[in-house]
Amino acid sequence: MSGFGRIGAAFFVALSVGLAGCGGGGGSDDDSPPDPGTPKAEGAYAYSNANGSGGLLLVLENDELWGTYWLGDGTHAGFVQGTGSSTGNTYTAADVRDYDFVDAIIRTLSISAQFDPGVALNVTGTPITPAGDPFTLNATSADVVGYSYEQSASSTAVAGNWAGFFGRTTEAVSAAVSAQGAVDGRVDGTNCSFGGSIRPRPSGKNVFDTELSFGPDCGGLANATTRGITIVSTDSQELVLLTRTADRNVGLTLIATRR
Repeated sequence: MSGFGRIGAAFFVALSVGLAGCGGGGGSDDDSPPDPGTPKAEGAYAYSNANGSGGLLLVLENDELWGTYWLGDGTHAGFVQGTGSSTGNTYTAADVRDYDFVDAIIRTLSISAQFDPGVALNVTGTPITPAGDPFTLNATSADVVGYSYEQSASSTAVAGNWAGFFGRTTEAVSAAVSAQGAVDGRVDGTNCSFGGSIRPRPSGKNVFDTELSFGPDCGGLANATTRGITIVSTDSQELVLLTRTADRNVGLTLIATRR
C-alpha cells in the first residue's frame, strides 16, 4: 500500500499508553453485510503530501473506518477509527477517534467525505475535542501500493513468526501466529506476554479481525483486551495491526515484518 513500504522501513510501532515494566475472535463491532442496493464507500484509499507524509484509509463493508498515517520520514504517527454511514455518495462519521502518537493525545473529530465507490474518498474533517480548524484530504485507490483490499484474506498470509515494536520507546516485540490464527507474543526482555487471534474477516476482503489480550505484567495494558483489524502486504512480508480497547480510551498499533 502507499505507506506499507514507508511504515515497514521505519519498523516502528506507536502506542498511546506505555508498556512500562514490562484468544478468541476480535474485529470490529458489526460484521453484518451491507445492503447491496446502496452505494458504499467501502475500499482502501491512500493519500500523500509533498513532504512525504501520508496515510491509508479503509472503509469496511459495515461502514467502519480505520486508517493509519505517517510522517515524512516514514515514522508511523498514529491511526483513526470510527463508524459511519453511506448515503448517496456521501460518507459521514460523527465520532472518529484520532490516536495521535506524536502529540500523545486522543482527538475526537467528525468527517464528511464524497466518494466514488472503491475509487476515491475526498474527506473533510472537523476536530471536535480539542477543537480545531477543518482540514481536507483526497485519497484514491490508485495511490494504494503493496496492498489489495479486494484480494481474499488468507490465513497463510498472516501465519508465521513476526518481529516489530510496541510503543514509542522502541520496545521490541516477537509474535507467532498459528495456522489457525492464534497469537502468542511477548515484549522482548520483559515479562509482558499477550495472546489473541488474527483471523480472516467474514467479508471476504483482505482484512483480518484481530483481538489481543495482555497479561498482568504489561504496564498500562495489564489484563487489557484490544480489538480491531490487521492487514498484510501483498507479499505477506509486512503486517499492520490497528486495535483499541472497548471504551476507545487506548489505541494500539503494531508494525511488524516476517522473521
